[in-house]
Amino acid sequence: MKNWFFRCVPVVLASALVACGGNNGGSAPPPANVTTTSGDGWIQMNWDTSSGLEYWVFTALDPSLTTLNWLNLLGGAAFIKVTPPLTLCGQTNELQRWFTVNSRSGSDAGGPGSPVVSAVPHAAGVAWTAGATLGDDLTGVGFGVITTCTRNGLPTGVLTAVGPGAVIYSSRDAGASWTRRAAPSGFGGDLYAVANYTASPNVPDTPNMRTVAVGAGGASLYSTDGSVTWNVGRAADAAGPTLRGLVVVGSSFVTVGDGGAIQSSSDGITWNALTSNTSANLHGITFGNSRYVAAGDGGTLASSTDGGSTWTVQTIAGAGNLRAIAYGSNNNSAGNGGTVLINTFVAVADNGTAVVSNDGGATWSVVAIAGAGELAGVSYISRFVAIDRAGNAFTSANGQSWTSAIATGGAGLRAITTNGYGYFAVGDGGATTKSF
Repeated sequence: MKNWFFRCVPVVLASALVACGGNNGGSAPPPANVTTTSGDGWIQMNWDTSSGLEYWVFTALDPSLTTLNWLNLLGGAAFIKVTPPLTLCGQTNELQRWFTVNSRSGSDAGGPGSPVVSAVPHAAGVAWTAGATLGDDLTGVGFGVITTCTRNGLPTGVLTAVGPGAVIYSSRDAGASWTRRAAPSGFGGDLYAVANYTASPNVPDTPNMRTVAVGAGGASLYSTDGSVTWNVGRAADAAGPTLRGLVVVGSSFVTVGDGGAIQSSSDGITWNALTSNTSANLHGITFGNSRYVAAGDGGTLASSTDGGSTWTVQTIAGAGNLRAIAYGSNNNSAGNGGTVLINTFVAVADNGTAVVSNDGGATWSVVAIAGAGELAGVSYISRFVAIDRAGNAFTSANGQSWTSAIATGGAGLRAITTNGYGYFAVGDGGATTKSF
C-alpha cells in the first residue's frame, strides 16, 4: 500500500492574534488536564472543556513558549477556536514541539495560557501490541481510507484481512476489534491478498470504496461497502494461477501470482492478462517512482514503467525467494534535518535478506538482515518495517541498515500493512498485532 501522509495546516491569524488573541489579560482560566500523545508523524492534544468557552492553541519548537511570544519562536503557530482533540499530522519525527492553550468567552481577550506541555513524534514499528487471535489463518491484510487526517482526528478507515478457505475479517477501529465476514454463497477458495480504492475520501457516509481480494485459481472477490458484504468478481478456475500479491494505483488494481501471472482490473471483476516475461512465481507487487515492481521466487524482479504494458525482468543472485515488496520515500526525522526523499524499494526474502534499490528501481543490492528468519512482509510509513515468520519486526530508515529483532507478540506472521500512522500484521491462527 502506498504511504499516506495527511497534513493538518494551522490557521494562523498573525495580525489579529498580536492585537488581542494572545492577551493574557482575560479573566477566563486556562483549561485543565492538557495532555499530548504522539506517533509516526503526528501529535494529538486533549484538555478539559467548559460550556461557553472557546480555546486557542499556541505552539512552537521552544520550551519558552507563551501565548504572547509564539510568533517570534521557531516553528510558531496558532490554532483558533479549537475543539479537542487537536490533531497535527505531517510532523517531523524526533522533533520536540511545545504547546499552551488559553480560554476565552465571546469577544473577551484570551486568558492566561496553560502550563506548557510537549510531545515528540516517533517512527512506528518499534513497540508492538498483540491483539485478538481470530482463530483462522490469515495470509493478507490491507487498509482502505475513509477520512484523512483532520484537525480533530487521525485517519480512519477499514482494515481487511483474508486467508485460506474464504476467510475474511474486517476492523473499523484500527484493529482493536475484528468481525468475521461471510464469503459469497458457494465460494470457499483460498485468499492471499487484499487492496482497496476509495473514490471519495473524507465523505464518511459515501466514501465509494471498492475492496478487492484475490486468491487460488485466479479467483477474485469484491466489496463496495467497506468489507461488509462480498461478491464474486471472478470465479476460481482450476487452470488459473494462484494470485498472491495485489496493489492499487489510482483506481487500477494489479495482481501477481504463480507462473509469472500479472493481471490488471478496474473493478475486480474483469481482468486483463499482462505479459510479464517471466514464469517465476510472483508473491508481491508495489508501485513508486512511476514504476511497478513485482517480486518473486529465485530473486526475480519484474518492473514496468509504462503502466504495466511492458515488463522487464531481472534475477538478483543470493536473494532467495522474495515474498513481499514495498516502496518508501518520505524519510521523516529530525536526524535528517526534516524530510528526505529516499526513493527506495525494499523486497524481503525467505532467507532473511532484503533486496534494496536506493535509486528508484534502477539498481539493486542484497542486504542481510541480522537475526531475521523467513521474512514474510514489508511496509513503509517513514521507515521500512519488515516482519518474519517467527514474529519479529525489523526497521530501517533506508533499507541498508536494520535494527535488531523486535518482538511483535504475534507468531507465524504472514502479512503487514499500514493505515498511514501505524502498522498491522496478521498470520497463522489469526494472529494480529499492531504498532503505533
